[in-house]
Amino acid sequence: MPLESLIPLLGNFFERMTFKGEPKIETCTSQRWTERVHSARLTYEALLIFEPYFVQDGTSLQKKVYQELLLNISKYIDRMILGLFEERKIELSEIDDLIGTQEFVIKFKENKERHFVLNDNGLTINMEAKYREPINRYLKKTLGSINKLVKSIEK
Repeated sequence: MPLESLIPLLGNFFERMTFKGEPKIETCTSQRWTERVHSARLTYEALLIFEPYFVQDGTSLQKKVYQELLLNISKYIDRMILGLFEERKIELSEIDDLIGTQEFVIKFKENKERHFVLNDNGLTINMEAKYREPINRYLKKTLGSINKLVKSIEK
C-alpha cells in the first residue's frame, strides 16, 4: 500500500476519544483509565505493524515523524499509567499478549485507578497538575506528530 493511502488511514486511528476526541486528559469525565490505556496500546501496536512501510518507502521527514509518533504515544501511555493509577500491581509486559482482548481490561483492572472530582462545569475533572501536565504534554505531542505525518502527503 502506498504511503499516500496508508497515512490517512493511520490518521483515522487518532479520531477516537482517547486522542482527538479528548485532547486534554481532564476532559475525560468518564475516567475509564484502563480502557484509555488499552486503546492507546492498541494504537501503538498497530503503528508498529506499519513501521516497515515507513522504513522502506518513507521520505526522510516521514521516517523521522513516524519515529517521533511512536516515541510520543509510548510516553503518553507511560504517563497515563504513572499518573492515573494509585498502585501498579502488574507490568505491561505481563499483558502484552492480551492487547486487543477483553482479558487485557480484566487483568489491567488490578491496577487501582485514581478518580477525580468533577469540576462545577461538569465538563472537566479536577486533576492535579502533577498528573495532568505530563499526560497532556505527550498527548499533544502525539497529536502533533500524526498531524505532521498527514501533512507530509498534502500537496
